[in-house]
Amino acid sequence: MKKLWLLFLLIASLLLNACTNKVEPKQSPLAETNKSGSVEFVGYITKLENQRALVVSPISKEINQTRKEFYDARWVSNMPQDVEVGQYINVWFEGSIATSYPAQARASKVTIIKIQKMIMQTLLKML
Repeated sequence: MKKLWLLFLLIASLLLNACTNKVEPKQSPLAETNKSGSVEFVGYITKLENQRALVVSPISKEINQTRKEFYDARWVSNMPQDVEVGQYINVWFEGSIATSYPAQARASKVTIIKIQKMIMQTLLKML
């Protein structure tokens, strides 16, 4: 239990100390007016196809007693060409979001979060 708690603290510090690299997708001139000031969705890219990505939240939600874990997922279109599977990203949306599962939305802005190598090496040594 102590190792699990320590692992949680290290992951939390990774997120707090992470560097971000802005990657702007192609946008229409109207997209700038629809941007929100706060991140709308954070997650890992798990699949790429035709300039869209399946982004899955790393934080599970409890639905009910029969289905304990649920991970929010969204197909995000208008993704930059240089994103890769496995990257941890922040996404801002423009327009409406289709409420299917996974949800479907269009990105107005995407930032890639780069985890510092030294922190990751420390984490791996502890495991």
